[in-house]
Amino acid sequence: NHYWEDGRAVKKGDTITPSGADKLQKFYVRQFAKEIAPSIKVDITDHQMAALISLAYNCGSGVRNYDLFDLINAKAPSDQIEAQYKKTCITAGGVYNAGLFDRRVRELKVFMTDAVSFAKENKWQIAVTGILIFSLIGFYIWKLSKEK
Repeated sequence: NHYWEDGRAVKKGDTITPSGADKLQKFYVRQFAKEIAPSIKVDITDHQMAALISLAYNCGSGVRNYDLFDLINAKAPSDQIEAQYKKTCITAGGVYNAGLFDRRVRELKVFMTDAVSFAKENKWQIAVTGILIFSLIGFYIWKLSKEK
């Protein structure tokens, strides 16, 4: 995202502190969670929510109207959810984008892994993939402020 909490666009010369970046990150995580949560009609795990927040951040909150959410809510078989996830938001300007596909695959891994396996493999960090994206925003703003 390229906006501050109050809706102003981020522009060259804007600065942010590390604590400000953390605050902005939390703001956007909460915002996207609030936007997609009402569309999830079944129980999901925290790491599944983290994957969906990352997806919403990248695709926009309109992602909640996509077929993927219908499949999740229908408790469709995992292979159907996986196939749909890999087809969701993988284009830029109507053209297939390998980077977006790779991002969906990483989110899908978070979404499909059960919590016990996550804990055993010490991969809890992956569950915050969506959150880490927001950290990069803070870094980008900070970097722009240093380029004066």
